[in-house]
Amino acid sequence: MAFKTIMLEGGDKPRIAEYPAAAAITPGHVLYFNSSGQVAVHATAGGRVQPMMIALENSLAGKTISDAYAASDRVQVWFPQNGDIALMRIVNGANIAVADLVESQGDGTLREVVTDTSIGTVKPDSFVGQALAACDMSGSSGLDVAGGLCPIRIGG
Repeated sequence: MAFKTIMLEGGDKPRIAEYPAAAAITPGHVLYFNSSGQVAVHATAGGRVQPMMIALENSLAGKTISDAYAASDRVQVWFPQNGDIALMRIVNGANIAVADLVESQGDGTLREVVTDTSIGTVKPDSFVGQALAACDMSGSSGLDVAGGLCPIRIGG
């Protein structure tokens, strides 16, 4: 099934805002605010992802989930809540199974949660959510804009 939107299930009143892009951003990327008040791809692997922010497609300008924003463009940003479902980008080389927990890869994409085996725990605020489908990017060497997207239920 080919999805045409990043927000698959967003509750009754989804919170969406618009912010300037610090650099190129693709719909489905996890974002954060930089020190200039711009949005950028989340840059800390396994790091805190609060508040949760996801780049949406720029449907107001007739763009699709495959159309990236350029630096300084106004980015449509969604602040999903626990239980919402988003189509999100998976890192190249990952093979995500149904029900895998995912976290930031540190480049705007997601990876399977990496457990710190020395203490057997992960940081609770690093969870983005749980995969609702198998998403195999293990054969990908470059971001496949047509693929690389996986439905994720937000929340840990």
